[in-house]
Amino acid sequence: MTIRVAITNAVLTNTGDAAILFAIAQSLEREFGAHNLDIVVLDMNARHSRRLYPGLRVVQQSTYAPSSLPRAARRVGTLIKRMGAAALSRPGRVSDYVMSKLDNPVVQRVTPGWAALWRADIVVSSGGTYLVDHYNFAPRVDELVLAHRFGRPVVMWTQSMGPFSSSRAKGAIARLVAVVDACFLRDERSLKSWRDVGGSLTATVAPDAVFGLTRSGKSLVHQGRTGPSRVIFANRRWDRPIDPLRRFEFGSYSSALRDTAEHLASIGNSCEALSTCQGVPGYSIDDSETSREIFEGLNVNVDGGHHTPEELLGELATADLVIATRMHMAILSLIAGRAVIAIAYEFKTLELFRSLGLGRNVVAIEDLDADWLISRAEEALSDPSTFVLSVDEREELTATAGAPATLCRQLLPV
Repeated sequence: MTIRVAITNAVLTNTGDAAILFAIAQSLEREFGAHNLDIVVLDMNARHSRRLYPGLRVVQQSTYAPSSLPRAARRVGTLIKRMGAAALSRPGRVSDYVMSKLDNPVVQRVTPGWAALWRADIVVSSGGTYLVDHYNFAPRVDELVLAHRFGRPVVMWTQSMGPFSSSRAKGAIARLVAVVDACFLRDERSLKSWRDVGGSLTATVAPDAVFGLTRSGKSLVHQGRTGPSRVIFANRRWDRPIDPLRRFEFGSYSSALRDTAEHLASIGNSCEALSTCQGVPGYSIDDSETSREIFEGLNVNVDGGHHTPEELLGELATADLVIATRMHMAILSLIAGRAVIAIAYEFKTLELFRSLGLGRNVVAIEDLDADWLISRAEEALSDPSTFVLSVDEREELTATAGAPATLCRQLLPV
C-alpha cells in the first residue's frame, strides 16, 4: 500500500528549511519504508525550489503566490489564492462540485496545490518557526483548514510557536487548533503557548526535525588536520532583541563578530563565513552579503554559494568550531559532531541549547559581546568536549525526532 503524504509550508530555497524537509522524509521512510511512500512538497516558491532539488516533486503552495514575485504582485496573488481556498473550505454545493473534480488530471494540472492536498492520505505541516507574532501566518492556516475540509489528517511537525499577542495571530491560531490532529513542539514554552490557545492536550515535545537527518552513506567523523583550526561563522542580519524590553542594534552584533574573527585569525586560525540562506536567486535573504559587510577588510573567506543540506553537513564536518546565529546551522553542526557556539535571536535557540545541557554555549543576541565570544571560542578550540554532543546523544535525538512519523501511522485511515 502506497502512503501519499503532502508536506506543506516548505521553503526549500532556505537550506535550513530544506534540512527540515529531508529530515521529515527520512523519518517517514524509516517508519513506512521508502518504497511505500509518495511524497509531494508544497513550497512557497516552487519554481526555484524545483531547480535546486530536481529529485523532489514540488508544487506551488496553494495559498501563496510565488515569493520571487514583486511584493505588490505577491500580495495580490496570495490574496486571490486565499480567497479561493476559503471558498473551497466552506461546505456548500459549489465547493462540493469543485471537490468532485479534483480527481480529474486536467484540473490537477491547473490547481496542483489543491490536488496535492486532495490526493494525500495525510498532510504534514513542515517543522519550523512560522507560528509567531512576527509573521502573518494566516495563509498557512488557510491551507491546513482546506486540508481538514478535504477530510485529511493534519500533523504539525516539530514547531516553535507563540506567545500570541496580536489580534491577527490570535485569530489565525484559533482557526488552526480546530483542524490539527496532532502537534509536536520543540520546547515546553511552545507547548504552553499551544495549550494556552486551546490546542490539544495530547500535543507533546519532540526534538527539532533536523535531528532526524542522517547523511547518506557517508561518515561524519572529523579527520585530524595538521594545519590551522577552521572556524565557521554563520551570520544573519537582525534588528530585534529576544526580550522586547531590551535594546539591541545590529552594529553591536556585527562588532562582536568582527572583533572575534580578527582575534582568532591573528592567533593562526582559518576563519570563514557560511550560512543556510545564501546563493539562491529568488530568495530575498543572502547572509553572505551580511558577512561581507561584517568582515570587510579582514582575513575571512566568505562562501557565497548555495549548499544542499548534504553538502553543508560535509562542510561542517571539517570545521573545528562553528559560531552560529541561525539555529539550523547550529543543529547541523551538532549533527556533524562539531563544537558549536550559538547566538540566539529567538527564544527557540536558547531553549534548544539549554535542553541539550549546552546552555553555557548560547547567548541571547542582545547580550553578545566580543569578550564573551572570544573567551568561549578559545575554550572550544582548546577543549571541545563541552561544546559537542556525544554519539549516543546524537543517536537518541535522531530516534526521538522521528516520533511524529509514528503518530502519522496511527492517524492513517484504516
